[in-house]
Amino acid sequence: MSEFWLIRHGESESNAGLSTGPTDQIALTARGRAQAQALPAAFGRAPDLIIASAYRRALETAQPLRARFPQAIYAEWPIHECVTLAHARRLNTTPEQRRPLMASYWERCDPHYVDGDGAESFAQLVERAHSFLERLRHLDAEFAVFVGHGLFTRTLLWLHMAAPATVDAAQMRAYRGFLSGFRIPNASIVEVYRNSRGCLLFGAPSVAHLPPQLRPAALEPTLASRPHDD
Repeated sequence: MSEFWLIRHGESESNAGLSTGPTDQIALTARGRAQAQALPAAFGRAPDLIIASAYRRALETAQPLRARFPQAIYAEWPIHECVTLAHARRLNTTPEQRRPLMASYWERCDPHYVDGDGAESFAQLVERAHSFLERLRHLDAEFAVFVGHGLFTRTLLWLHMAAPATVDAAQMRAYRGFLSGFRIPNASIVEVYRNSRGCLLFGAPSVAHLPPQLRPAALEPTLASRPHDD
């Protein structure tokens, strides 16, 4: 049985409510860097592969793992966060300032709508996630680690559980409802197992490996209902 760990990046500047520049250049906070440094302690064996999103906050989170396991093959895959808003509309804004723009996006509920340069559609996000699941089903590795983003992991879970036959407005609304049900904490680990038939079995996100002071506080309703994870 193969084992895959989906790790969300540590706390980012956007997670902390700060104004940020280009989404792929959002860095970790001091707390996020401490969370990243705590990750290697969760490993009882070396992974065969370490895969990261090309976004800075994921690369910074993966760095302590790469230093701890230099023998692991490293690569970057397109498992980055969904970019819902155009680059020009989100540049130098805080999550609070983006909230009305995000609300308009979800009210539109058009799975093929692209907000502008640098953005992607919901359908494109689903296709990226579907391609990743297919790669997992055929990946030649016994133990691989993927350092990515909370919304992308939740998209994987939705696809795995809902198995939508089409990508339309109704499915997009269902997806938003699914997102509001839970979140993936910063620096958490979701364990995924692949059996001999190629079936994927997902576990629940865990932060048990983090020191108590680096674990998230109790889940606030405003965070639980936010459909985006920078």
